[in-house]
Amino acid sequence: MVLIFNDKFSEQLQQEVCDAVNFFSDQLFSTKLSKHLVIELELKSYFKDHGDCEVIEYNSQRKPRSFKIRLRKKKSYKSLIKTLAHELVHVKQFALGEMSEFHDRWRDGVDYKETDYYDLPWEIEARMMEHVLYDKYRNSLLPKQQASDIIEDNERGSYSGNTLAFQANAESSILLPRST
Repeated sequence: MVLIFNDKFSEQLQQEVCDAVNFFSDQLFSTKLSKHLVIELELKSYFKDHGDCEVIEYNSQRKPRSFKIRLRKKKSYKSLIKTLAHELVHVKQFALGEMSEFHDRWRDGVDYKETDYYDLPWEIEARMMEHVLYDKYRNSLLPKQQASDIIEDNERGSYSGNTLAFQANAESSILLPRST
């Protein structure tokens, strides 16, 4: 998987997000699929939603493989990581063909154009999974001394940094800087 960050992420936040994405990816994607995904992460200062996910590009078989995830900047760290998990569930839904790019059809083939946002099956799954994924992630970090401090830190300063790209190393499941 390749992650591309916009310039609103501090270096520390980039590494913490890489760790979270790597963990969530192991839960959501096969190794084979993960190798073909590109995700651009963007922090937005003025953003009405907690986050969103959109398809950017398709592979030669017309399967979505490149995505943009936007996250609201002014959030607690815990909320940011939960929203990231939620949006990665949507990446899974798009990549596996469970949800249409137009947010109107689900894997059951039913047209959901007239359905309330909170009743959409893909949102129900994403809301449920964000909590499951976050709790698993948090529990995986608990043995590490500073992890609970990082996860429970509800107030982060402003995020700033440079655009960086990271690529997952399939053998070690560690996100590494991508060579240019």
